[in-house]
Amino acid sequence: MIAWIIVVVVLTVLRLDVSTINANPLRILAAGVWTGIEPVFLMKWGATPGKWLVNTRVASVSGAPMTYRRAFNRSLLVVTWGLFYLIPFVTLPCLAVAYEDLKSTKSTRWDRGNFQVVHGLCRGWRRVAVAALVVLLLFIGAAAVKA
Repeated sequence: MIAWIIVVVVLTVLRLDVSTINANPLRILAAGVWTGIEPVFLMKWGATPGKWLVNTRVASVSGAPMTYRRAFNRSLLVVTWGLFYLIPFVTLPCLAVAYEDLKSTKSTRWDRGNFQVVHGLCRGWRRVAVAALVVLLLFIGAAAVKA
C-alpha cells in the first residue's frame, strides 16, 4: 500500500495521468519500491505498518539484530517467490504455492531458517482498525472502477 502511494505521488508530481498508463509496469515499479522500503521498517521496528496493525513481528531466528541487507534479501524473496512482482495471472499461483508451503512446513520459503514470524492477538482497536481499513479500500476500489 505504501509503495502504491509513493508511485502515485511521484506520477502526480511528474504530472503523468495514471489512468492512461499501463498498470503492469506500475505493479512492477511498486513491488520494486516496496522491496527497498520494507527492510527499513523490519530493521527499525520488526514490522511493516500492516504487520504492526495485525500485531505481527518478523525477527531473526538467531536473535541477532535485523540488518538492512538481511531484511532486503527477505523482501526480495517475498516479492519474487510470494508475489512474482505483482504480475497478473502469476501472482495468484505464487501465493497459492506459498500458502501450501506454509501449511505443510509451518514456514514460508523466504523465512525458513532465517526469520521467525511472531503473531500476537489482533483484537480490540486493532480488529476495528483492520475492518475499517478493509471497508475503506473496498469503497476506494469501487469508486475507481466506477470512474
